[in-house]
Amino acid sequence: SVSRIAPAAGGSGNVSQAMEEMEERMVSLEDSVYEMDEKVGSRAVVHAFDALELDIGGFVDMGITHVSGEGDSETNFNRQVFEILINAKLHEDWELFVAQAFLRKSGIDFSTRTDPDFADLGSPVATDTVLAWANYHHSDSLNFQMGRMLTPHGIINIEHFPATLLDPEQPQFLRPFAAQTIFPNFIDAVQIHGKFFMGDLGEDTLSYNVYAGNFASNSSDFNYGGRLAYSIGDLGLTLGANLTWGEREDDITNGTGYWVYGFDVLYDHGPILWKNEIFLTQEDRGDNKLAFYTQPAYRLTDDLIAFYRYDYLDQGRNINTLAEIGQSTEHAGGLVWNPNPNVRLRGIYTHKELEATQFNTLPSADADIFQFSATYNF
Repeated sequence: SVSRIAPAAGGSGNVSQAMEEMEERMVSLEDSVYEMDEKVGSRAVVHAFDALELDIGGFVDMGITHVSGEGDSETNFNRQVFEILINAKLHEDWELFVAQAFLRKSGIDFSTRTDPDFADLGSPVATDTVLAWANYHHSDSLNFQMGRMLTPHGIINIEHFPATLLDPEQPQFLRPFAAQTIFPNFIDAVQIHGKFFMGDLGEDTLSYNVYAGNFASNSSDFNYGGRLAYSIGDLGLTLGANLTWGEREDDITNGTGYWVYGFDVLYDHGPILWKNEIFLTQEDRGDNKLAFYTQPAYRLTDDLIAFYRYDYLDQGRNINTLAEIGQSTEHAGGLVWNPNPNVRLRGIYTHKELEATQFNTLPSADADIFQFSATYNF
């Protein structure tokens, strides 16, 4: 500024010193401009139309899976997912988040039990707006969110993104992707959520989520639910309780009602990361459902994690056909290596046990599954 370089009366030395400082600043500015030009070149720089801030990122997640059944074996590059993530700060208190996915994927089909195969268990090639919500932040304890969002239940469904998961296949009750095996993985809804800081130093938190909305495959009926969780900061322990009431789509009525009761425990302290969830349902039609898993993990080094998961699912019978789906158990174990923060590589072995249905319409069967997968973030 003028006041900074104006010389004192008769102070020619001050003028010389000010000129030297200004020249140094000009050289530094030229260096900065040169570095920016090297990065950008003649390419246009992206600007937000009106948002105060705009962040763009994404990931590529891919996997190759081999399944060996009692009668047949198959290998398939069964998952390739590219997802773009955009976060915009619209105003001091308003935020917009969008996740747009491009998917090629197929799942293991155990309909014949002893001869597993890879099949279209949804849509093999799809473009999907996975998430698209706006959030108004009134305070830490009070936020209003509206749009397509993750249904806020449990642990792993909320984490969701492959870069944060040890096993991107997720537990059985969250499969198939974007379905409603126990509760909807995603929901178009309005949600109120927030957290309160507890304890003498505010190291503990009490968080809550309350929502009302529709599951895309049953848009004529509403789902209502909520979650309450308490985190003990010093212990790295979080206890959660979940409750949902909704409708399942069927071909006989406009929908059949159900309740979901769930509890989860997360322990994350030092080298130990241990996730546990249990959900049980009370169905108006068809059999009640039960799902639970326990997944302990140990950080061998800063970038290498070993984990095991015991995973049980009892889906009862199909509410439309009354055909028995039966019970299945998985024992999964693997190593997860993060050579750098933007790359996650995994090798996972799963032993799957399918129990015979009550009236032996489906036999018991075992299968061994080997999967190698990678997630790349940017």
